[in-house]
Amino acid sequence: MQIHTRFSGELAATIGKHRFTLSLPQNATVGDLLDLLCQEYPDSTAKLRATVQIIAGRHVTLSESLTDGQEVAFLLPMAGG
Repeated sequence: MQIHTRFSGELAATIGKHRFTLSLPQNATVGDLLDLLCQEYPDSTAKLRATVQIIAGRHVTLSESLTDGQEVAFLLPMAGG
């Protein structure tokens, strides 16, 4: 299945792109997608693991099942002061 990914500012700069599409097996989860991204972009693993994952405007857990054509946004939490 095809999963669309989107990355926020600093993470997109580190990875080198804001959006792209990946192929994953059926029954893949958000955790599977995150693991694949960490393998593809090992220098970004710490940042990827710190992200909040969003699907259709809602926070999801790593065990959330994915469906073909979904977009998963990876957003770095922001600290305020």
